[in-house]
Amino acid sequence: MRISKQRINDLLRDLERLGYLALETDPTDSRARLIRLTERGHRLHQTAIGAHAAVEAEWAARVGHRRYEALRDTLIELMPVSHSG
Repeated sequence: MRISKQRINDLLRDLERLGYLALETDPTDSRARLIRLTERGHRLHQTAIGAHAAVEAEWAARVGHRRYEALRDTLIELMPVSHSG
């Protein structure tokens, strides 16, 4: 994602402060944190899924299913490849 670890940590802390997630110490590695969605986070996630589905349905209706799938496939090809390590 080309975002520093410090920035990711800041974003996670903001989401925790806003009540969307809980950060917990990993019981198997005290240096690691487990990220869990709160009830508020789950509601936001469901809202986002619904909005995403609505946009996809609208776009497919406007340009046709075949063209929309081609667009989606092209966008997926353009996504940067994640590299581990």
